[in-house]
Amino acid sequence: MALARVHHERGWGAWALKLLGTIYAHEPAKAEEAEQAYRQALTVATELGMRPLVVQCHIGLGSLHARAGRREAMREYLAIAATLCREMGMQFWLQQTELSLSGPP
Repeated sequence: MALARVHHERGWGAWALKLLGTIYAHEPAKAEEAEQAYRQALTVATELGMRPLVVQCHIGLGSLHARAGRREAMREYLAIAATLCREMGMQFWLQQTELSLSGPP
């Protein structure tokens, strides 16, 4: 992330933030940091039109909310991710997202 900032590479910085969110998401005590990193990455990805990264951020946020038992928020994020996957023909991620959406209520 530091290199991305120094070189004014916002896109790479967004990918780094998404990765940081993924790393934090594996530690329950860092769920808040994970959400913040995903949201920051989502903001930059949206501004730059990086739609595949937008999908990844929505999936990450959906998974994070699922672990916290916030099913409605999970469904919202994953539904957005599924829609974007369909629009872009991202079959692998669409299948993964649909599996998550069809899981237990």
